[in-house]
Amino acid sequence: MSILLLGVDHTQAPLALLERLAVPAERTRKVLHELTTLDHVLEAVVVSTCNRVEVYADLARFHDGYDVLVDWLAERGEVERAELERLMFAKVDEAAAEHLFAVAGGLESMVVGEQQIAMQVRDAMEEGQNEPSLDDGERRRILEKLAAAELFESFLHTKFLDQKRFSLEGGESLIPLL
Repeated sequence: MSILLLGVDHTQAPLALLERLAVPAERTRKVLHELTTLDHVLEAVVVSTCNRVEVYADLARFHDGYDVLVDWLAERGEVERAELERLMFAKVDEAAAEHLFAVAGGLESMVVGEQQIAMQVRDAMEEGQNEPSLDDGERRRILEKLAAAELFESFLHTKFLDQKRFSLEGGESLIPLL
């Protein structure tokens, strides 16, 4: 699995393309669902502002996932794939994470240090977290692991009364997510 960032921003792309690619807040859930139903895309987050549109995706197969995402962006932006690839940038794994930190910190903004982008990145991440793409088997497996861990923790608390070795405290909050 690889993390891929595909982005288009104000430094390379014309405003008209950014407007066509932009994802309004009320369409974010639909777009995330579209992205996670694409072949090879496991998870996705979209950061869409007036100056940038960036898709961060966890891919099952890198090259196939890259192709699918570029095609999706080209279709959304009503632009030829070759033209989009000329205007966009791509980063992988650590470079994608470093870029996200630079964006969230306002280092990639038109006005360096802009604080609004940090809120937009936070909102994009929170939106993506509310749509886990787990199938029923994965949900069941996670629930079984949580139950087994809870049982093990309770065994340790009866065996070692005054010694707290570790805790899953708060872990039960994951259950509604499943």
